[in-house]
Amino acid sequence: MSGVYKRNKKETSFEPVDNAAKLQDEITKYIMNENRVPKRWRPIAFKAAEKAGEIADLAIAANETWPDEKHIEKRREYWRDCTRACKQLDRKLTSLQNCIPSVTAGSLNEIIIYSLMNGQ
Repeated sequence: MSGVYKRNKKETSFEPVDNAAKLQDEITKYIMNENRVPKRWRPIAFKAAEKAGEIADLAIAANETWPDEKHIEKRREYWRDCTRACKQLDRKLTSLQNCIPSVTAGSLNEIIIYSLMNGQ
């Protein structure tokens, strides 16, 4: 324990939660760029954005769960689910790269960085 009374604690930024939100933003911006993902491919690409949203939601849920004896297993479960979702997102992005000529590893660089920060 930190030695700080619960009533005196302030909400602070938590890196995995912040990175998950950035990841979701970067994927959404990437998908909405017509030069990178043409409109005809967007229904498929939106699945990656939905998975990024799931990652952000799981990171928030894990962070909101108090890490005491009663709740620690639930918190671990959220983080395991978050890691699993990161791996699923990686597969979706790889599929986009393999199917859409304008999606390249170089153009996915920012997304890859955030994905690595979140558990890949």
